[in-house]
Amino acid sequence: DIQRNRGNWEEAERLYQQCLAIETELGDRAGMATSWGVLGDIQRNRGNWEEAERLYQQSLALRTELGDRSGMATSWGQLGDIQRNRGNWDEAERLYQQCLAIETELGDRSGMATSWGVLGDIQRNRGNWEEAERLYQQCLAIETELGDRS
Repeated sequence: DIQRNRGNWEEAERLYQQCLAIETELGDRAGMATSWGVLGDIQRNRGNWEEAERLYQQSLALRTELGDRSGMATSWGQLGDIQRNRGNWDEAERLYQQCLAIETELGDRSGMATSWGVLGDIQRNRGNWEEAERLYQQCLAIETELGDRS
């Protein structure tokens, strides 16, 4: 994590690959799902969208198998980001709606605010100003409730 936070992608990847190898050897499936997600983040930060998407899909498959609802929401959000960055608004919206549904189910208010903000961005990019404003207002209401001034 320290190397990732410093932007040292090669060293972070090397260390996470070591972690993944041990998790695999131990059969730590939850750990494997997390490591694949972090390796996906590293690839996304490098701009390697296809590799990031592959790693996020691996993480999502295992999280789904394990019933890790929070992890599934995270994976759908990460996959939604990739689609949004590619300009695939329909697919990004679908993925973020899945993410939002689980965040709502789990009562993850901060996650819900983030998802509503991203869904607002998607509507803004489509030129749907009223829907974008409605979504941004939902986001703002929760961020205000949570005291998230940023």
